[in-house]
Amino acid sequence: AFFAGAMSTSIQHGGCSYGPAARRWIDGTEQRQEIIRKALSDGLCGSCALRCTGCLDMDAYIDNELERSPVCPMCAGVLQQTKEIAILCSKAIETAPYVDARQFSRSIALPRSCPLRAAQWINAINPQLPGDNARALVTKTTLDLRSIVGHIIETVLRRLNLQFCPSSEDVAIRVTLVNTTADDGLQAKWQAIGESRKRSRGSQDNAIWPSNKHIEDKLASTSVHSIPSLGGLLDAPSSLATATVVTERNPLLLAGRYLKYDREMPQTPWLVGDKRMGKTSLQECLFKPLIPLIFPGGLPELTEEQAKKRRCEADTALDSIGGTKFHSAGREDIDVRMFGSGRPFMFEVPNPPKLHFSVSELQALEAAILKQEGAGDIVPGTFKTVSREYFMQLQEASEQKQKKYRCAIWIADVVSATIEEKLQIDELTVQQKTPFRVLHRRSALTRPKVIHTVRVTDKLNDHWLILEIVTQAGTYIKEFVHGDRGRTSPSVAELCQCPVDILELDVVDVYCDL
Repeated sequence: AFFAGAMSTSIQHGGCSYGPAARRWIDGTEQRQEIIRKALSDGLCGSCALRCTGCLDMDAYIDNELERSPVCPMCAGVLQQTKEIAILCSKAIETAPYVDARQFSRSIALPRSCPLRAAQWINAINPQLPGDNARALVTKTTLDLRSIVGHIIETVLRRLNLQFCPSSEDVAIRVTLVNTTADDGLQAKWQAIGESRKRSRGSQDNAIWPSNKHIEDKLASTSVHSIPSLGGLLDAPSSLATATVVTERNPLLLAGRYLKYDREMPQTPWLVGDKRMGKTSLQECLFKPLIPLIFPGGLPELTEEQAKKRRCEADTALDSIGGTKFHSAGREDIDVRMFGSGRPFMFEVPNPPKLHFSVSELQALEAAILKQEGAGDIVPGTFKTVSREYFMQLQEASEQKQKKYRCAIWIADVVSATIEEKLQIDELTVQQKTPFRVLHRRSALTRPKVIHTVRVTDKLNDHWLILEIVTQAGTYIKEFVHGDRGRTSPSVAELCQCPVDILELDVVDVYCDL
């Protein structure tokens, strides 16, 4: 429907129906009319004929009716199917699950020979066009393919109330045009002009192809007058390109601070072989109440690739969170609780139907989490949408923050005043080798860590103490207490000069500004 009005006002010219904007440009000078006739007689499509005249008016390329056969040797048929490509993009947006898309960005992948074809044919049809070099001739003196295809896509999607924004995080449209016949003569031509080459990824016949960068560099170093040295004109492909359109959007990033009350619940789904550890996870407790609000139509179905990765029945734990990733400023063990002001965390929801949330909608999401009765919770007033920069800050906080712990420890010897005095610690640096319990998944290194303070807050009896410990991020508290067979030194056991064990551990607070 978008193109129907334009077709009725187009004007026939040498087998190509030009619209009013193109016709006004062509009628401007006799030289342009002569170039159009020559280009069309040499088999170029109407849009490429316009490019050869140096027409920089984008609208002149919209309202034209181009024949799809024969295939244009200059654009390899790309401009002969721009309307179909735009309609594919329109349908892809209309069928996507996005309920609040406002802007879009685009990327267009073309057959590899297109820049070389453009430089050769423009120079052959109109050698009077100026340009610093062959690449500038294609991208500045005239309009390149990406600009024209992109402009037509933008024009169509404006009818869907979508505005083009190169840096848009709303929707990304990726158009890929594949035409194996378009590059048939490229390999031999590149070898003939003696350029460096590299194998195409996935090549089955060990053919050597120039990379896109090699082609661009060669065109940039070739003067306009030397374009004939790039060899004979590439012939027209035998068929049009196959276009595929993929839409995706940036992930939804939701952040807050969580609390954890259960000593039998891991932070994220914990699978060991085909067995699940714990009944649920903190990630599931926090995310499940959000599903009806973020995914009104239900969680997306597993892709074929995701289905192949499912190892066992316990993987349904991962299915229940819809591919959502959970990031946090560190993590606590399954038997450790989290209190205080909470631990900063972030949900990363891929390709979400809804990306934009108002203040009231965020409050509704937070209320859904607070309403549930579970072993995990969120600190009220901390839930918000964040940018990608927040993730970087979260990673930095994992390494730079301080944490405060409270633990119940058992000491083999009777707790004396001397032992209590030894456990009043300020700014102690310990050397921690990777603990035995995580050695299977972490590198065997020795890491220096700072124990900022240790205080005895309660003496339960002659062998039991409550300690409060403030440490540098990444300190293994359990190993600092019992020593891990000498792999952490000094430790509480080493300072007390007797066996010491830790019975319970809680994170009292995580100090960071997130």
